Amino acid sequence: MGTMALIEVRAAGRRYFVPQAHVAQLELLRASVPPSRTLLARALGPLLHPTADHGSGDRQALTVVLPDCTVALLVERVERLEESADLRPLAPLIARRLAAPWVLGVVVAGDEPVPVLDLRQIAADVARAAATQPCGV
Repeated sequence: MGTMALIEVRAAGRRYFVPQAHVAQLELLRASVPPSRTLLARALGPLLHPTADHGSGDRQALTVVLPDCTVALLVERVERLEESADLRPLAPLIARRLAAPWVLGVVVAGDEPVPVLDLRQIAADVARAAATQPCGV
């Protein structure tokens, strides 16, 4: 799949990478957006692991800009930037079993495969869900 710049994050106590190109801005708690745009803020951990224990520690926002709104996906913390990581595709059997198409592939960090999340797809799904139900803006 190729190499790309990735940001390592922690959500729901787990380690993930996200493409740097998907993130418009990194901020503590809530990102600032122009007044004419809608901001949806959602914690990433409960989206990925609904039954996991989600602490209430300080959060950082990964801001994804969509055509109609901006989505701030909150993570426990941003760890580091990986300048050039080799993204490997998921095996077809694993990809078919995902509840949502939110994983682009994996990066092997040390001896551990770490999922690379598709933040644009997650943000689009958050915005779509918000459009069909009342949400805090």
